[in-house]
Amino acid sequence: MRIAITIYASLFLLLYLYGLVLRVRSIRSDLEFRGPRKTYGGLALALASGLMFVACYGYIVQRPILHPWFWAVFFVVSVGSLLWSGRFISSLQAEHGKRAGLAAYLVNTALVLPIDLTVFLYAFRSAQIWQQA
Repeated sequence: MRIAITIYASLFLLLYLYGLVLRVRSIRSDLEFRGPRKTYGGLALALASGLMFVACYGYIVQRPILHPWFWAVFFVVSVGSLLWSGRFISSLQAEHGKRAGLAAYLVNTALVLPIDLTVFLYAFRSAQIWQQA
């Protein structure tokens, strides 16, 4: 299972980094159209979501990184963000139609679900890792 997670997380990391580069390259126009609060807030959230790859790496190499409670809270927030993403989806639906919003939500959930499962396993089902600390 760790080999599959390694492959998936590596491919997803490339996709994530590509999106992050595009976001950084568009900061000037985002500042102009969205303002600094939304621009930098969105960038901070994107960077914080990158922590999921740190948890995946810790699980893959079976090493403790930070504290299990940190990852437990991160997992809860990550799952909560899937519920919160409905707000983003509703704005997509208003702009592009109901099908586009639903498709974006399903794709987002499908991409993030294996990573969330890994964070869950790392935080709650890896006692042998945390005993090393």
